[in-house]
Amino acid sequence: MAALVANSETAQDLAAAILRFKDSLPENSIEVSATVAELFAISTSLQELNHADHDPVNVRRAAHYEEDKRTVIVSLEFTFKDINRLFAGLDRPQYRTNRERYGGVWRDIQQYFRVESGNTLLTRLEYYKHSLNDLTAIVAGERLPGEDSEDLLDRIERLVEVQEAKLADDLDSLQLGTPRQRSWERRRPGLNPDALQPAGRRPPPNLGRPGYASPTSPPGFGEMPFFAHAPEVPYMPGSPTATTATTSTTSTSPPSTARGHWLPTVFGQNRPTTIFTTTGSESVCFGENQSGASSKLKADHDQILSLPFEGNYMELRIYLRSRDRRGRIWCRMERGGKRSQCVQPITSLRIVRRDSCLQLCKDDPRRKKLYLWANLRFSSYERMVLFYCSFLALKAQDEGQPVKQLDDHVIEGEVALFSGKILDDGYQHALQIFKDENSGGIRLQASALRGAMKRSPVWVAFITYKVQALAWIRRAEPRKIHLLDLTRYIFSYDYQPQLGPNGEHELHFIDSADAEHFGETIEDLGEGRL
Repeated sequence: MAALVANSETAQDLAAAILRFKDSLPENSIEVSATVAELFAISTSLQELNHADHDPVNVRRAAHYEEDKRTVIVSLEFTFKDINRLFAGLDRPQYRTNRERYGGVWRDIQQYFRVESGNTLLTRLEYYKHSLNDLTAIVAGERLPGEDSEDLLDRIERLVEVQEAKLADDLDSLQLGTPRQRSWERRRPGLNPDALQPAGRRPPPNLGRPGYASPTSPPGFGEMPFFAHAPEVPYMPGSPTATTATTSTTSTSPPSTARGHWLPTVFGQNRPTTIFTTTGSESVCFGENQSGASSKLKADHDQILSLPFEGNYMELRIYLRSRDRRGRIWCRMERGGKRSQCVQPITSLRIVRRDSCLQLCKDDPRRKKLYLWANLRFSSYERMVLFYCSFLALKAQDEGQPVKQLDDHVIEGEVALFSGKILDDGYQHALQIFKDENSGGIRLQASALRGAMKRSPVWVAFITYKVQALAWIRRAEPRKIHLLDLTRYIFSYDYQPQLGPNGEHELHFIDSADAEHFGETIEDLGEGRL
């Protein structure tokens, strides 16, 4: 199942996000740490189940338990989306300190899951982990299904019914909503922790079987008596990301080593997670095997990034030659017990999006055809966009074999909702708002407007969970808009974000009409009209 790998990456992203709560909430540090540990454990369990699924010895058992796996994954994805949605509360302006901000959202998370299923997020994650571990052992033929594992699956099935019913209610409420007055500067209400369910919704059914729920526990999931001992807290890796990226700072000139490059910083930053509704084919590289390719690259190139795909069955690395910023992509595949590797200059490839995949293609100008060199499947919209934009920026910055123009600068499947011009760090940049049709993700992108770097991304910011936030956007002047919070992923050595007098992120439009249109577009997105 492709969803196993996708959700494994999502679990790691969420673990990294929740880990940020720990410093601001020392009184909740134990539960925060345990929640992060469970998410990492779920990520590992998903990878192990995926490995068991793909073992030819287990093919019949894997197919027989497909429906059970699907049940757990569907519920897990609902839970992950709810967590991401609740993270939007971090942008409420009434919070004056990080302690108030993280404390308020942490309480929202605990209350939401108690209302929905009668227990905490941590307890629910423990159930997912145990169920995934059971399924892995069963698919691998290590043991037969027992009463405990079947009971746990029954409980998760009942939770799925509640989650799907709530989704249907939410869709109905959207259709029945009344239009409101247009004003993109109007203050929108934040999430009300006392109204986490629409009015009139019947309470969720008791998900516990008779005899299993604790008399003192609230109606819902109930306690799990067949866990004879407390679940073991797994080891938490020092780095929550699946890459070897490290944080670095930008420099005003090309770095002599990988240490000063912007790419590790882009993939090392925390990011939101927006899951695709439709996934593509598995990751694979079709390049001809080049024995010793990595050893040859190390002679005059620096490795600046490594990304695993398909549970590490495939690895992709980015190498850079510092003297001319010449970039190369190296790929390793393990299939059927055989290992192969190949390498290709970035400027010789074109990038095309298909569903949740990015396809790297070799151009044959004589035959006017593109040949697929590698297919990369991503689990989240944000990770896919970061790779796409990084690829374009590396291509544009290559001085060894400069490209005349970036013909592959448009990400298929995105709709451009706004385009305007801004003054940004002393340059004119094109600013755009994109919305993805597959995932619903929303982002900003600033690109070079003219010159040799024309159309090359300068920075992107993901705003899917910000457009509804209270007072996130403010028009400071006719041509200036301030954003309360904006995490920019920067694809440049020397770019410095433009900030307002109080540290707000500032967008300085060349035309005041563009500023007005930008604000109206953000309002339409927040109100669900776009």
